[in-house]
Amino acid sequence: MAKKEASIQRLSWMEQLAPYVLLLLPFILYGNTLQHGFVLDDRAVIFQNKFVQQGIAGIGKILTTFYWQGYWEQNSGLYRPLSLIMFAVEWQLSPDNAFIHHLVQVLLYSLSGFMLYKLLKRVFYNQSYLLPFFVTLLFLAHPVHTEVVANIKSRDEILCFLFFVVTANILLSSKDLNWRTVASASATYLLCLLSKEGGILFLPVLFLLVVWLQQVPVKKALIYFAPMVVLTGVWLGWHTYVVNIANKPAGAYTYLDNSLVACGGILTQAGTGFSMLGRYMLKCLWPYQLSYDYSFNEIACVSLFSLQGMLPLLLAAGLLWLAYKYRAQFPQAAFGVIFFLVTIALTTNIFLLIGATMADRFLYTPVLGFIIALVSLLYYETKQMQQSRFLNNPVVLLLPLLFLYSYKTIARNADWQSDKSLFAADVNSAKSSARVYYNYGSLLLNEPVNNETEKQNNLNECIRLFESAAAIDTMYPNTFTNLGVAYYRKKNYGAAVKNLVRAVTLNTADNEATHDLADAYFMYGRYDSSLVYHRLCISRNYILKETWNMVGTAYFNKKNYLLARTAFENGLARDTTNASLYLNYGNILGLLNKPDSAIVSFEKAYALNPADKTPLRFISTAYLSMGNTQQAAVYLNRYNGLQ
Repeated sequence: MAKKEASIQRLSWMEQLAPYVLLLLPFILYGNTLQHGFVLDDRAVIFQNKFVQQGIAGIGKILTTFYWQGYWEQNSGLYRPLSLIMFAVEWQLSPDNAFIHHLVQVLLYSLSGFMLYKLLKRVFYNQSYLLPFFVTLLFLAHPVHTEVVANIKSRDEILCFLFFVVTANILLSSKDLNWRTVASASATYLLCLLSKEGGILFLPVLFLLVVWLQQVPVKKALIYFAPMVVLTGVWLGWHTYVVNIANKPAGAYTYLDNSLVACGGILTQAGTGFSMLGRYMLKCLWPYQLSYDYSFNEIACVSLFSLQGMLPLLLAAGLLWLAYKYRAQFPQAAFGVIFFLVTIALTTNIFLLIGATMADRFLYTPVLGFIIALVSLLYYETKQMQQSRFLNNPVVLLLPLLFLYSYKTIARNADWQSDKSLFAADVNSAKSSARVYYNYGSLLLNEPVNNETEKQNNLNECIRLFESAAAIDTMYPNTFTNLGVAYYRKKNYGAAVKNLVRAVTLNTADNEATHDLADAYFMYGRYDSSLVYHRLCISRNYILKETWNMVGTAYFNKKNYLLARTAFENGLARDTTNASLYLNYGNILGLLNKPDSAIVSFEKAYALNPADKTPLRFISTAYLSMGNTQQAAVYLNRYNGLQ
């Protein structure tokens, strides 16, 4: 008897410790992210967001503009002010400091785990604390969450889920619904909606919790949920208003936003959506693939009637049927199945095409349903959860999975340290995504290098990456632009011209690519073609520092000296600090038998760039043409370093 009491005492001590373990675990798992920088869309929502950088003063703008408006005018129909407000406050406290944002991220994740455990203890009523404890442990450790916790931008996911859990706790905290409870729940649910639009899917889940698990009559629940429904309608109206008053209305999605756009008809899009549902299901058990991007053409288009389309459809239908049939015998497992299917519904692109193809962050909330079902079924199958000794409980069988999840999470976090580390890792994960190759190639193309060997190796890798991207997506002009630039820097001007022609053909309005093509033609010795594209840029008033210099030099090489002079004069009218322009202009003046003017131009070139002594030699030549051998000798000696 004494031995049994000691066992019960030990169990009570472990149960008291459980919440603190859950609060600590996120810091163990994600402590290595605290020194990470800003990555991916952190630029758009934090350190280059004009509203966030205003700190608290920018909150008014955040509340009245669509999600991306502080960074660009691309309206994607999103309104998520709560995370932006938090970023603004954090920026006010510590500007341009990624640490504070990462710290808050982990704190919120830790709080989410704590509140989830409280909720699950209510869901698994009259059962061992080990059920909700292990569900929460697996949820916190699941590697699919790395994108959300390690990437600051995904604060919206954490906040939406956190306020859902808080709302559910409020609704289930009393044995009977009352208006005070509903008012509190409505307030926290509004915060959920202001975090992310997907929060609207939690409304039926909350209703299900109250009716099914709390056994509130449907009619009564409908009455008490009416304020939350009305509040949802008000939020939706404000959301629509803010999005629609923008200068640029939300545009239609393209295959670059969501690759299912390129899948053709509705049946093919639906089949591809169900194939993604199958991928999500597999990832819930083991995240065999983690990537920041699954865009074109990582997810292949499949017919609804293909094996990849039909199998997940039949599996989802079967799970729904089993959840309904065994809802009384296995209520928690059934709830887990329904929770997963409801919260994943919109992001599968089955019912509605959204602004992304697939993402690990889309599993952040749905994976909870899978874990609830998994742990519950383990309990129902063994019938041993009521045993008091920890090691005799069947949930201990999940410890290896917990350790594997934790190891993979900590390892994956390292990839999220910077754009470079992430891009380098994920070219090996999403090998059919043109964007992962393009992004990594673009980063390397703009990265400073220390020596010529490093430069050439870097350019070779850029070319490999861009050619991989171009092989997947033959219609994205920016890939060919960057590929042309990489070949240009390697002085392979023929390959540069070929790719830049492709880029300009795909996007005739791209002035940058057009100018790059003009430069490539110039270096390739195709002066007529170079002049065609340079004149096109000039007609669009897209004139860079060396535009007129190249135009003048092209005319010079064609021996059209009058047009060359005009071009150099146009260049000098815009820029009086360009030594190369003065040098070339002086040469033209010399050829046009204006040595006095040529000397003046050469003198200015030398004054602007004393490190280049070429103008001194040209001045000597000009004086010699004028018969002034004495001055010619003076400048020649200066050129040779004799004076």
